[in-house]
Amino acid sequence: MSGLVAHIARRGVEAAMDIHKSMKEQKPEDGEFKLHLPVWGIALFVLTGFAFMLTIFAIQYTYGGVVAALTIVESPQPDVYVAVNTIDDQDPANKNPNHPDPLVDDPEPVGVKHQPITSSIRSTLLHLRARAGYWSRFRGLGLFIVYSIMRSFIVTILGGSRGVLRHPFNTAIAAIIAQTALANFEMAWYHIVISEPSPKKWWKRIPSYRGNWIKMAPASALHATATQVTVMFSVMLGTSFGTLRQYNSAKQIDGEHVANPWTLLASSLVVMFVAAMFFVLLEIPATVTAVRVAASMLPEEDETIVPFDRTFGGKTTPTIVGGQGKVGIVEAWRSFEWSSRIRLVKLAGKMVAILAVTWICFSFLSVAELRIALGKDWDKLMANIRAHTGH
Repeated sequence: MSGLVAHIARRGVEAAMDIHKSMKEQKPEDGEFKLHLPVWGIALFVLTGFAFMLTIFAIQYTYGGVVAALTIVESPQPDVYVAVNTIDDQDPANKNPNHPDPLVDDPEPVGVKHQPITSSIRSTLLHLRARAGYWSRFRGLGLFIVYSIMRSFIVTILGGSRGVLRHPFNTAIAAIIAQTALANFEMAWYHIVISEPSPKKWWKRIPSYRGNWIKMAPASALHATATQVTVMFSVMLGTSFGTLRQYNSAKQIDGEHVANPWTLLASSLVVMFVAAMFFVLLEIPATVTAVRVAASMLPEEDETIVPFDRTFGGKTTPTIVGGQGKVGIVEAWRSFEWSSRIRLVKLAGKMVAILAVTWICFSFLSVAELRIALGKDWDKLMANIRAHTGH
């Protein structure tokens, strides 16, 4: 769920590094623009950038990982009907000895609705804290770090600049191969996230590759492919049609940025809308499929931390009674009820909003730090920006 956001964040860091490099390589002559940034200002920017990356990672891991996985596996509970007597015992009229005993009257059934645990982020985190402690929002973090390192290593070996693969989309292909090869690690992470706390160490919860990898690999491959297609299409669309294309085209006119801001805004909104559609229609179903296939292979001795129907509405049979022990890819998605799909999409929207607010807050903080660090040079920077933009 966080693949596209991670790519955008990485591109933002690369852009900032390019800007810093270009400023560093400038050799200003007399009267040309030059900034003097003190060492403590650089250190402050580094600490702020580090805090920003940690905050973004915590949001993605907790909301896009842990909470999302629980939302995907939770089975909606049926409404409960409680028999309630319709006669008020405190009413004096009902104390007439000739009046029938209210206890023997036919009670009227009243429906009691069950609110899903994952109906909100707050209720999910409170439930996790009550069952697994304060740091439960980061459950499975150790395995996730090891999994990410191994995945990055495989991607570098296969899809790096000197990697084995020679293809225009070598990095995407390498990422799909890596995630498929590490399917058992992905499954173990899902098991840790959705189950009650276990005394077992995380490395002891990784299923053996024999007999388990072949069951999980197709779902992992589908998940990885959907993520890479969503990211690549969004980036290609932004490069050929979006803000980046408009910005580069405007930059080539007498070396000035003269693009129409409304054109930039409209193109950005179109790219964001199409990327969101790809995310909802492609990546979310693939993610749901991977999580539910992994959940269907949860060991019998492990109990889920949220209500979960292991039979998927009778679509799968446990291995102890002669079944296959997992749900198929198609049934994993079909058995995911519409109410749960809506909750998951709402969660994704909330996560994007939280990320956007975090990004804006850190942007304002960075500008304020730059203003303080530059001191008198701030006016020079503003004057230089106005001179280059014509405003």
